[in-house]
Amino acid sequence: MKPDSVWLSRVRLSATVVLSLGVAVTGPACSRQGGPGGPASSRPAGGMGDPSREVTVVVVRPGLDASGVLTTFLEPVVDAPVPARHSGIVRAVEVTEGQRVRRGQVLARLEDDEQRIEVERASALAAQTLAEYERARKAAAGNLISQAELEVSRAREQAARAEADRARLDFDRCTLRAPVDGVVRLARAEPNMLVGEEEILFRIAETARLKGSLYLPAGLRPHLKAGAAVAVSPVADPSAAGVRGRIRLVNPMADPVTGLIHVEIEVSAAPGIAPGADVRVGLAGVELDGDGGAAATLAGALLPLGAYLERDADQVFVYKVAGGRVRRVPVELGDVEPDGFTVLSGVRAGDLVAAAGQAPPADGAAVRPRLSEGPGAR
Repeated sequence: MKPDSVWLSRVRLSATVVLSLGVAVTGPACSRQGGPGGPASSRPAGGMGDPSREVTVVVVRPGLDASGVLTTFLEPVVDAPVPARHSGIVRAVEVTEGQRVRRGQVLARLEDDEQRIEVERASALAAQTLAEYERARKAAAGNLISQAELEVSRAREQAARAEADRARLDFDRCTLRAPVDGVVRLARAEPNMLVGEEEILFRIAETARLKGSLYLPAGLRPHLKAGAAVAVSPVADPSAAGVRGRIRLVNPMADPVTGLIHVEIEVSAAPGIAPGADVRVGLAGVELDGDGGAAATLAGALLPLGAYLERDADQVFVYKVAGGRVRRVPVELGDVEPDGFTVLSGVRAGDLVAAAGQAPPADGAAVRPRLSEGPGAR
């Protein structure tokens, strides 16, 4: 006996798949007598395995592409903050927003009178203790003082030298410098402005390297690998050629609330590809065109809601029709969309699969496909 078709409102598959109401799903195929491909007598006469009858099919459609399904905004990979290292008053600002700077270039200066005086005091004390230590070392060589007295003198000299180094460090921190090469993305400092310790006054961004974040169903994790190519194109200019980027990281842990994983991409700056720009992202099958651009052809596909689905234990199967024969093939499905299921593996865009509302075929049987025109076929 073939399994009865049932209409299920939701079927969980791989923790992310939902089969919506209106998709035929059968019970385990092992409930058939003889199993798939068993005797013809185990199937109703005139069923889908009958080569003299037509088989109604639906077409697997292209799924995700670079036309706006996946979008994100770009931000610099390196966006270094420049905080005030102590409280004080801004004496001078040397740069403006948008200005390109080199590492170590002066951005602003804080009032440093107290720190300068402290450097002079600490340096003088360090010089004094050094002279005392040198005299003590000569005296110890002539057995005029004990070894313990020499060690005390050495310790005082080392402590005074450390104090002088600390004073010079505090003085240097009154001058704010660029930590990296880049562009001044943010400049909050103004002359005569009172600032607090650790208050961020500048941000220096490396605008040549950009990143963007995507949040995708956890079921896609096996198909996403760090270093894989992606195609990135600006949303503002749909006709613009994409540029090649790469997946920077794939978080192996899904968010416990949303069930989504964080994927970060990286791309080099290009016309329309700049910090703050909204971009489209293609995740697979990137091929360079003749001009060095990139066109995304994603491996994803969309299985129409009108397709016949059969569940066997933890797997879902469809009946794929090709070359005049039907094959029962396992599929891995992702999220349910308003017009179908995202296909992660098993079938590709353009494949023909049996439509719902028919008896299941015998695996390998000869059939004649006829395109369905019913609801859910497209």
